[in-house]
Amino acid sequence: MRAVIVGRALSALAILFLAFDTAIKLAGMSVVAETLSSLGYPADLGFTIGVVELVCLVLYAVPRTGARRDLADGALRRRHRDAHPRR
Repeated sequence: MRAVIVGRALSALAILFLAFDTAIKLAGMSVVAETLSSLGYPADLGFTIGVVELVCLVLYAVPRTGARRDLADGALRRRHRDAHPRR
């Protein structure tokens, strides 16, 4: 039971960090443009990165989303098919 609580707490910290990071990118804060420019990336790339982060955050935070289930089912079918080829 203790491991479950620790796992959920760590997941909550990751979700909070990603939510904050996504929010500042989607809000178009100047610090994002400045940081991207200093790293050599286009300053307007922040919004695009924020959208990608938002999709990843939703897939991570929502348990058993359809996309994750479809990916897992496809991987399991492939593994079964590879392990048991037809003769």
